[in-house]
Order: sequence, then structure tokens, then C-alpha cells
Amino acid sequence: MARKHSAPYVPSPPIVVDAMLDLAEIIPGQRLCDLGSGDGRIVIRAASRYYARAVGVENNPKLALLSQRIINSFNLQRRAEILYAEIEDYNYRDADVVIIYLTRRQNEEIKPKLENELKEKAKVVSHDYEMKGWKPSKVLSMTAPYGDTEILKNTKIFLYKMNKVF
Repeated sequence: MARKHSAPYVPSPPIVVDAMLDLAEIIPGQRLCDLGSGDGRIVIRAASRYYARAVGVENNPKLALLSQRIINSFNLQRRAEILYAEIEDYNYRDADVVIIYLTRRQNEEIKPKLENELKEKAKVVSHDYEMKGWKPSKVLSMTAPYGDTEILKNTKIFLYKMNKVF
């Protein structure tokens, strides 16, 4: 599988993970998809705390394998999984919530696919980067660590609700 435009691996700190998932108002059993799932922390948190059916799409084979092993170690295989795939190749029709922490370019590239495939009232939560042309339902600003470092930065989380009219 040829790798496409990969975002740098910068894990969302736990405080941002919780803020993104809280903003999405996940209901147990909903299907969550994390694009560029990295080490699986969002998928794991969504499955364990919110009882979501969570899937991560990751194009780095080492991160996909690592995160699936972590899921297995927490015995979350019934509610969580990581797919080694390109985000452009995944079908989003069943997703209730999509979590994104990609580059601006990747957001623009995936936007038409999300518009076409996501069902009415599905939610998209984007960390740091807006979906240009979409109007957010909510924007949360906070100061949080950058990745897994102690360096603090201002960050934004954008919540979008699909209504098929942007």
C-alpha cells in the first residue's frame, strides 16, 4: 500500500482527547472513527469511557500494530479496532462521530468524501484545524501540552454537525 500525504505523528494529549470526546457528546453504541489514529488513544478512550464502537484508521503499519496490541491488552477488541489503511479508502457511511487531527491540506482533501458519505447529523470534531467552508457548531479554545511534551500551546477544537448544507 502506497502511503499518501501523512500527517506528522503528534499525539493529542489526554486533556484534549477528553475535550474532543466530551464535545462530541458520544452515546454508548455510537460508531466513532478516528482518522490518523496514531497510538490509538482516542479509539481506546472512546471505547472504554463512552462505550462507543470505535475504529481508528492509520496508515503507519507500526502505529497500527502497536495500537491494536494496546487495545488487545485492555481487552477492548469487541468495541475497538485499528485498521491499517489510508483515510481516503475508508467508508464513513456508518460513522456517527469522526475525529480528525490532520494537517490543513489533509482536512481539505478528506472534506468532500466526508460530505458525500457521512449521514445526516453525524459529527466531525477537528483538533487545531478548521474545515474551511463549514460552520462549526461549537469551538473550544484551551491551553494544552503539545503532543506528549510539557510545552504548552493554545489549541482549538471544532465541532461540526453534518446537515448536508455547508
